[in-house]
Amino acid sequence: MEYNVEADFSVSFAFHEDMARSMTGRYDPIVLSPDKRVSLVELIEDDLLLSLPMFSSHSDGECQVKTVYADQNRAVEAGNDQKKSNPFSVLANLKKPE
Repeated sequence: MEYNVEADFSVSFAFHEDMARSMTGRYDPIVLSPDKRVSLVELIEDDLLLSLPMFSSHSDGECQVKTVYADQNRAVEAGNDQKKSNPFSVLANLKKPE
């Protein structure tokens, strides 16, 4: 599925948490620490990934994937032929007096 990704993001760097909290809601604050570098590639990659849709969607009839489902009526009939075992039937023996 083709999907054009457009992402608008506004980033602002802060030196500590108080500075980040004081920024307006228009900016995504990134708190810089002296011992860690900020990778511009990872920053852009993360924002692009967050801009992708959660799942693919397309119009009816455009899907190229063909799926095959089992015949539901036959599956129900086959299920009625088999007696279902009760996993708690062993406990019935405990109730019988010896």
